[in-house]
Amino acid sequence: MVSTDSNSWTSRTAPLCKTSVLLFLSTWCLCTVFVYIVLATMRPRQIEIVHGPFVEYDDDDDEDNLLDYYMAFGVGQYAGVENYTKYTTARLGLHPLPNVRPIRADIGAVINDVTSFQYLVNIQQTCSTKNDADNLNSVFVVVVSAPSYFEKRDAIRRTWMQNLMDKTVRDLVNVAGFAFLVGLTDIENIQADIEKENRKHGDIIQVDILDTYNNLTLKSVSILNWVIKFCPQVNFVAKVDDDVYVNVRNLAATIRALSTSDSSIYGKGTGGNIPSRIEGRNSSIANYIELTLNCWTGKWGYSYKVWPWSHLPKYIDGPFYLISGNAVAPLLAAAQTTPFFISEDVYLSGLCSRKVGVSIRSSTKYYLKQPERTLNLIDNLTRLLVSFRMLVHDGWPVVPNPCFVRQTISWLTDGSVYQMNGSHYVTEQFYANLSHCLMEIVASDSVQRITADPKNLTVASFNLVSNPDLVA
Repeated sequence: MVSTDSNSWTSRTAPLCKTSVLLFLSTWCLCTVFVYIVLATMRPRQIEIVHGPFVEYDDDDDEDNLLDYYMAFGVGQYAGVENYTKYTTARLGLHPLPNVRPIRADIGAVINDVTSFQYLVNIQQTCSTKNDADNLNSVFVVVVSAPSYFEKRDAIRRTWMQNLMDKTVRDLVNVAGFAFLVGLTDIENIQADIEKENRKHGDIIQVDILDTYNNLTLKSVSILNWVIKFCPQVNFVAKVDDDVYVNVRNLAATIRALSTSDSSIYGKGTGGNIPSRIEGRNSSIANYIELTLNCWTGKWGYSYKVWPWSHLPKYIDGPFYLISGNAVAPLLAAAQTTPFFISEDVYLSGLCSRKVGVSIRSSTKYYLKQPERTLNLIDNLTRLLVSFRMLVHDGWPVVPNPCFVRQTISWLTDGSVYQMNGSHYVTEQFYANLSHCLMEIVASDSVQRITADPKNLTVASFNLVSNPDLVA
């Protein structure tokens, strides 16, 4: 009888034991995976460092000295450009360059040679900063491009850049010149085509820097050096990426209203936020989770090694900004004494500007990252007629509506020739009074709808970004 009860008890408990074992093993596996992911995200990877005129790679896996750097210079809240300079100089082992003449002797030792750039291809037209008819502000426009982007440059020449020659624009601002800035390429036929392109258009500047993403900071610094050498009297320098469409009418109206005495960088303010991190990219599981959760930081991520602080400084977004002429030399002097940082907008407007007292000024109308999507087929039919090729190639086009065009200075495209053409088409339609922006004016007892006059250009107002090193 006892034996029967024992067998019965065993038969009843056996499934429970198996279930418990399986539950334990499943929990153990999940915990192991979780710990693996955590450790993977904490493990630093090889860091690409911009140092001097070329990109170097930090192959040293010994992290022992980093703790000393962190303790000496702080890991918590960002404490300013001097703290960044001391930390990065110590981390990279940078030394003063005794044979390079300092632009300014009062802001630190020279650690970057930023005055010896060579421009292997240069523009043919003379930089003209004088206007005999009116005392207009002058601007030089530089479009940052890549050596092989011939179609993009041609699209810009056919679209917004040709509007720089319009009488409406010339009556508002003196266009001192415009150019495309490219770096070096090791592909012979591309180099030959660049030289041929410049012979035809005369608007290419090629600097002796290998054209890579990691060298974008150097390319932007080379603009400052070029302006000092070849266009030193210009009032403003506009730096534009080649995937940005510029409403040059609103830009001209805005530049006309700016004071030439302010030493500033103008654009769309950003920053003051927690930076995206790149640790853990070597882990396939971490990569999968990042991509699945749509939180991969891409090329804009920063490692704790490169940026150990809790947040970034405030800065001006890089795709399109305006530098006042009297800020060019101070910014170049700051670049001479400040270790390079991978993001050129953070570097110039977030770090260098602070070292030499150049203010940053922000406007929400200056640059927007996404034009409004065409949704209503009836109301927006004309915007679908940009070209049948564009519609077939890109599908439903993302182009701005007339009210967006009226109030904006620039916006980001998807980088395609088709969307650049589309943005230009709807812009020209609005200023030719072939498409309309209906505005609502709210009175005390009624709402009135009026059609905006395209001749009334938008002038962006800029707000001084105060306390730029504090958390936003």
